[in-house]
Amino acid sequence: MGLFPILALFAAALPLRAFAGSGSGLARYSPSRGVAFFAAAALAAAFVGYEVCFNRAIVEAHPASMIAGQPILFLVRGVGKLVSASRADELGLLALVEAIALGTFLAHLEALGTRARRATAGLVATALAAAALVMPASDSSDSYLYVGLGTLGVHAYAPDPVPFRGDLHLINAIWGTPLFPSAYGPVWIAVSALLIAPLASLGAKLFAFKVLGLASVLACAYLARLLGAARVVVAGIVCNPGLYVTYVASAHNDLFAIDLVLVAMLAARRSVPLAYAFALAASLVKLTLVPVAVVAVARQPSIWVRASFAVLLALAVGMVYAVHGGLLWHALTPAMQQYQHGWSPLEVALRAALVAVALGAGAWIVVSGRVRAQAAWAPPALGASILASYTIWGLPLALTATPVAVVYLVTLPILLFFQSPTLPGTPALEIASYSFLLLSIFVAIYRLRPAIKATARPPDDRRVSAGN
Repeated sequence: MGLFPILALFAAALPLRAFAGSGSGLARYSPSRGVAFFAAAALAAAFVGYEVCFNRAIVEAHPASMIAGQPILFLVRGVGKLVSASRADELGLLALVEAIALGTFLAHLEALGTRARRATAGLVATALAAAALVMPASDSSDSYLYVGLGTLGVHAYAPDPVPFRGDLHLINAIWGTPLFPSAYGPVWIAVSALLIAPLASLGAKLFAFKVLGLASVLACAYLARLLGAARVVVAGIVCNPGLYVTYVASAHNDLFAIDLVLVAMLAARRSVPLAYAFALAASLVKLTLVPVAVVAVARQPSIWVRASFAVLLALAVGMVYAVHGGLLWHALTPAMQQYQHGWSPLEVALRAALVAVALGAGAWIVVSGRVRAQAAWAPPALGASILASYTIWGLPLALTATPVAVVYLVTLPILLFFQSPTLPGTPALEIASYSFLLLSIFVAIYRLRPAIKATARPPDDRRVSAGN
């Protein structure tokens, strides 16, 4: 791929110049209705093209992955690229077009009236949702695992060496017998069990997780608006192709957990115990969200409230995970060893630096009651590796500052592509592109600050800042 990651990241940031510069530069900028409509159409077309291209690439590269009668193609787990290098280039170009179109649409959003803005965003979201739901290919077999774990219920942490019956045996073909032990908390196991309980076929169960992903995207946009996010941020969520391809088409559960963190942030305005309940629920979907979930109490004036919230959250999550059969060591440790096999000392050091930033951001919230929104790109390093689905973990931090949130959302399609197994690359390439994006984002944030100070935070929230 050569310089493609660097060129893509720079190009994806170009539309954001509309938000940058001094006050006089902003006055010279005039949003256009025509450009907004054109960008919206290009965004929808690029995403549909991406999904069509990806489906064809999967069938070409893995013809045996197609299962008759199933709405989702599955890919056998293992090391290696999903598509050919030429197809990866095509997908990368389409991801770049998505990012540019999204950024241009957001830059010209204010040229549209209220009705036109809602109608245009609604049409784009409908096109993205339809393509993500209808196209069968997925770059992950996690949804098969979700079905298996939901079927096992309380036995998900120590599955019996007995294969599933009927069409569910395909789960064992992918994840083995016994099934891979759950690396998710009991909240996700319960949600999975409830979601698939009334459904009979494997195909219906798999599709249910795609529908849950779509509901998570829409809920995320709604919750962001309730938290006081600017219209441009809400539109950046509901029209974001990266969210639809990762959390709808591939049905990853990360956005569902992030929605619980956003609910906790909203609940904290009225009740800290209620916020704690939702933060705990999010962390019992994914353990690694504990440092992020403390953002819920960033607005609390008492350091003792914030500290007790963080300590009790960590203790409760640790106890629950310890009770469930030594989950961390039996499930997460082998996964981390698989992903990190062959990493160089430099790669390990870069990962450690990102982990330190993520943990430091959580500690800073507890100590000062302020959010360093720029740390939003660090939490994905808390996972077993820097995977595409983990990228959204920093969204609650990004939402506390409009400039950060805009950059975060516009560059998301590019970042998700480079963290996807679609790209024929190595962990070194993943970390290099991730670190470069982090650097470019800091530069973009610096340029964005003067233009959006008036909308950088909700009017009633003066304790949360972007670290300015």
